[in-house]
Amino acid sequence: MVRPTRFALTPTAPPNKEPQSVAETCAPNHPLLQPRETNNIVKSPPGRPTLNTEVQVSFQRVYSSAPWEKRVGYCRALRVGDLVFVTGTAALAEGGGVHAPGDAYAQTHRCLEIIAAALSEVGVGVEHVTRTRMFVTDISRWAEYGQAHGEVFGDHPPTTSMVEVSRLIDPDMLIEIEADAVATSADPDHSQ
Repeated sequence: MVRPTRFALTPTAPPNKEPQSVAETCAPNHPLLQPRETNNIVKSPPGRPTLNTEVQVSFQRVYSSAPWEKRVGYCRALRVGDLVFVTGTAALAEGGGVHAPGDAYAQTHRCLEIIAAALSEVGVGVEHVTRTRMFVTDISRWAEYGQAHGEVFGDHPPTTSMVEVSRLIDPDMLIEIEADAVATSADPDHSQ
């Protein structure tokens, strides 16, 4: 059984010095409160970091031809620094409508093709995907969805979830997939 870590919130400032921030009061040496250099996006003030540390991060958005993006107010993919998030992606056919109605395997492949294209636009490949979430309308067809997923990710499998939902936005859609990725190298076209 894993037990949760407990942190004591007791003042840790030297006796002759008043704490300057919540960070100094509670956990001045906690690793999450220390300055980090990641593509020069974190700027720490002189001296000990505080909770007021300034962070500069660029956002890069990718849009597709999905009819719901503008109406609902979302983008296909979002890169924030080295993190990439791909929104729920359904199997849309290139000319519109649903790709391969009734075919769970083909729809899964199509979803992942669209995801790969969005990742490519921000300089990331499917080998950098760290997590997928599959929302399916018939969990009994898990092997069909899983086969396509496994073929696309091959030697670089991400963590994943497959969850049955009652329906998707179009009754012919059998699956929708979300993906998260981490860029592992700075592409000159996509650096901060």
